[in-house]
Amino acid sequence: MSAGLQFKNGFKAHLVPAKFLIFPSLQLVTIALILQGAGHVWIGAALFSSLALACDWIPDTSKVEELADLKYSGPPILYTSALLQLVLVLCVFWVLGTQEVTLLHVIGAAATLGVFNGAAGGNLAHEFMHRLNRLDVTIARALSAMALHSTFAIDHINTHHIESTRLHDSASANRGQNFWAFAVHSFLASNRNAAISERKRLAHRKMRVVSLSNRALLGHGFEIIYLATAGYLAGLPGFLAAIGGGVISVILIEGFNYIAHYGLIRTDTGPYEPRHAWSTRRVISSGFTFNITQHSQHHLHPGWHFWEIEAQPDMPVLPLGPSLLSAIAAIPPVWHRYMRPHLERWDRDYASPEELRLRDSLFAAGLKREPRDQPPSPEASG
Repeated sequence: MSAGLQFKNGFKAHLVPAKFLIFPSLQLVTIALILQGAGHVWIGAALFSSLALACDWIPDTSKVEELADLKYSGPPILYTSALLQLVLVLCVFWVLGTQEVTLLHVIGAAATLGVFNGAAGGNLAHEFMHRLNRLDVTIARALSAMALHSTFAIDHINTHHIESTRLHDSASANRGQNFWAFAVHSFLASNRNAAISERKRLAHRKMRVVSLSNRALLGHGFEIIYLATAGYLAGLPGFLAAIGGGVISVILIEGFNYIAHYGLIRTDTGPYEPRHAWSTRRVISSGFTFNITQHSQHHLHPGWHFWEIEAQPDMPVLPLGPSLLSAIAAIPPVWHRYMRPHLERWDRDYASPEELRLRDSLFAAGLKREPRDQPPSPEASG
């Protein structure tokens, strides 16, 4: 091997893991800006959005062997990012509570809390909630609570990873389903499912439902503590920023849920396979989300760490990053037209005969088709 090729491979081996430093680096920059005063509190949200929307065009061609060093550096990155998120939130409330602020400052604070708590409560918390130790799971619930979506940490594990892309999974979007209707339904269903799951779990253990052992109630308690802290440190401006930020966070979390399985079909008896989730391959979003963008592989091996996940050639892939896809999904007519050829490709290349028959029976029962959706297939009607 030539010296030039060795240098290139060595440089890439160090550059690839660096993408997972994007989010904590942006947290540090945002904290520094917030400490400059209330007039700077909105800049973090603008930087985050610019990176996620405008800069997420670099293809991610990394291989899992290039992430091997993250076995040692990956956990410190996660814990540092979780700590930085707490500091960022407290800095926002400190600025709002100690300076003269206007409505625009509150809106800017809500935007920054929304995008960062949405990323931390969705992506970072997601990595923690799949760990088996109590500390990591508690961190996941606390991060989700700051996004005002604490039951996400329960329902995602207990329901979504079992039922994904089946019709009764509220976190998997059906074809033709409007994003905004999906987001409301998925959020409410997450709370309902978590409450039912905890009631059953505690009843099986002969424990009281109303107790500190109820993880759903504990998560809501974290949410109350978060809102109370906002009000205590920053009064009404802090409380309003926390509520507004929570709405944005929930939209971002449910936005990823929406696009990750949109329109894909699995029968009630069929096993999960990599074809039952959409993956994306972009450097910025892969770093921001700690590789959750390799979604097909994640569902296949939910206990794997983010540095162990790699896209496979047989996985359905969408050509844009999740932030751009979520932005398109926010305009339902545009989204449905955008997804039409991708769903046609999935039906043709990935769907099983049983899934095509289920699709056609759903169309016959009134499920909304995408514009110019394909007619029933010969395999399904035969």
